[in-house]
Amino acid sequence: DNEYMVKIGRLVDGQYATSEEEYKVVGDNHQQTASCSCGQFERVGILCAHALKVLDLMNIKLLPAHYILKRWTRKARSGSIKDCCGR
Repeated sequence: DNEYMVKIGRLVDGQYATSEEEYKVVGDNHQQTASCSCGQFERVGILCAHALKVLDLMNIKLLPAHYILKRWTRKARSGSIKDCCGR
C-alpha cells in the first residue's frame, strides 16, 4: 500500500487555486484500489477526485469494475424493488 497526501486545484477566473484541505489516500496497485479520507465513495457511491488522481498516479487508466456500482449501470432497474412494507 502507498499513502498519498492530495490537494485538488482548479482554475478560478484564469488563476490556479488549490484547496486548503489535504486528504490522505491509500492506494493499492495490486488490488487496484484507492481509499480516501474524505469518504465520498462510501457516502455517495462516486469516486472522489483525490482517489481518481491516485489511481492515475498508479498508472491505472481504466476505472476498476468494483467502483462502478449497479445503480450507475443500465442494469440498475433489473430485479425487484420493494417499499418499506415489502410490497
